[in-house]
Amino acid sequence: MTMGIVVDDTVHFLTHYQYAREACNCNRVDALVRTLEESGHAIVLTTFILMMGFLVLASSDFIINANLGLLTAITLALALVGDLLVLPAILLLPQKRNTNPTNLAT
Repeated sequence: MTMGIVVDDTVHFLTHYQYAREACNCNRVDALVRTLEESGHAIVLTTFILMMGFLVLASSDFIINANLGLLTAITLALALVGDLLVLPAILLLPQKRNTNPTNLAT
């Protein structure tokens, strides 16, 4: 369940990044800056709202629900760090180019 929620922000980020690369013909750095400026606020806000909702669940007297709420809120916080710090760093890694596309491994 939590992975489905987390993937939504990542897909939103990557979609906006790809759109920035294609629409304005930006390089990777400019596209990342534009993506963080435009969709970063939405990602942070939705993650914060979801975390608050699951932290309310963490105050439940029923231990299973309380654990679910707490662990989900922690997972959402870690995913936010991943989306805003790790994902842009991965997108900035140098890309290996195939210099000889006709040389296929057999």
